[in-house]
Parts: sequence; C-alpha cells; structure tokens
Amino acid sequence: MAGLGKDSYTKLYRSFLASRGKGGAALGLSILFFENPDAVDPNSKTAVSHLSERTEMTGLQRLKLMYSYDVYGNLSPELSMVIQSGLMGVFMGTVIGGTMHSKESYLSFIERNQGTAFQNIKEAQKELQNKVTVGFGRGAWMVGWRLGLFCSTFMLFTNSIAAYRGSSSVIEYSVGGFLTGAIYKFKLGPRASLAGGLVGGLLGTVAGIANTGILYLTGTSTDQLRKFHYEWQESRQEERLRQIYTARDKDLDVLSLEHGTKLTKTHDPLAGIDTTEATTTKQ
Repeated sequence: MAGLGKDSYTKLYRSFLASRGKGGAALGLSILFFENPDAVDPNSKTAVSHLSERTEMTGLQRLKLMYSYDVYGNLSPELSMVIQSGLMGVFMGTVIGGTMHSKESYLSFIERNQGTAFQNIKEAQKELQNKVTVGFGRGAWMVGWRLGLFCSTFMLFTNSIAAYRGSSSVIEYSVGGFLTGAIYKFKLGPRASLAGGLVGGLLGTVAGIANTGILYLTGTSTDQLRKFHYEWQESRQEERLRQIYTARDKDLDVLSLEHGTKLTKTHDPLAGIDTTEATTTKQ
C-alpha cells in the first residue's frame, strides 16, 4: 500500500463517497479502475536489478526460470510466445490446407460428374457443397495441426537455446530449425530425418538472419520484444477485466434500482401506525 500515493488515496476516498450515495454496491468494484499498485515499472531500480541478476544466472537457471510460473501464476514470456506461435500456425495451416483441399475437391467433383445426370440443379449444388465442405475440413485438419506443431516446436527450441545462452543470435534459429526438421521427418528413417534437419536448419538460418536484420535496423532487441509482448498481454487482460467489471457494475445498479422501486410500490413504511387516535387528540 506504500506505493499508492496521495493522489490514489484521494481518488479512492472520492469513489468511496460516491459509492455510499449509490448504496455501496460498487465500492469493491471501483477500486479496480484505479492504477494497479502491484504493477512494476520495467525501468525502475528493482526491475533493472532483477534483469541484471537474470543475466548473471547460469544457463540451467535461466532455462528453469523459462519453464516456471511467476509469482502471479503466469507463464514466462518465452512460453507465451511458443503457445501463440503454435496457435498462429494452426490458424494459418487451417486456412491454407482447407483452401487447397476444398479447391481439389471442387475440381475432382466437376471432372468425375461430367456425365452424371442429377435430378435438378439444386441436388448437384448440394452434392458439390458437401464435397467442398468435407474437403476443407480434411485439409484444415491435415495441415493445421502439423503446421501448428512445427511452429511451436521451432519456437520452443529457439527460445530454450536463447535462454540457455543468455543472448539471441542466428545460432538458435539454425539449431532450432535443424532439430525441428529432423524430428518432423524422424518416422521416415535416418536419411529423411537428416535431410529434413538440413532443410529446417537452412530455413531457420534464413529466418534468423531476417529477424536479426530487422531488429538491428529498428534498434530493438529480443528481450525488448518479449517485454513489449508481456506488457501487451497485461494491457489486454486489464482491459478485459475492466469491461467485465463495468458490465457487472451496470447490472448491479439496475438490480438495485429495480429492487428499490419494488419496495417503494409494495411496502408502506407507515402501514402499521394507527393515525386515528392522534387525530382525535389534536381535535
């Protein structure tokens, strides 16, 4: 509570007074709209010292830190990037595979049914739509999970090697691509696994050179990108919670208003008082 400051206490006290006027329903929710006292400034001395301590760790300690939760139960930025790259790969694979296989299903249906006599045009269109839909689903499944697994595995190896080395360069991209390609072709035998590793290493090297070049031209680093990505996730989470609490606050206000209206209409506060005796006494 020491980091709240005088201005935050003033805002909190004003919110308390306003909530008392509304019946106190939004008191607990209004606190969440102020600045989070637990938010850590990345440029503060504590954050800088924490980053310096992390660079002084051994490779195994940094790797263990990558695969562990923080004090708030959140994943590390490296693992978050792995999960999001996998989801992006699944999405891209679904679109690419579904489009390709649906097109093949369309052409195959046209070629195979040139001499088929349908009862009417609607039956032909329905059959064609079924074939295209099934082809899209089959292609989305066949390509989606493979591309998602490939992207997530590549990012997992890349981030693990970078965390162990304590720096980012083209090396982890090359090694990550080689390992990913070798694992992807492992079931086809040693030669296919070696060929897949070489192709994956070449593609990883190209990706590493492109990534390093872009970072060099923009004047940023991989750690800064991870920090920006983590801050972006936090801002999205805070915005989502703010919207939820705002909607809940409105619902509570509506319920309180309806409850007060019903009480006013149905209950008379002077219903049990007999005023006849008081009127006779005055007369």
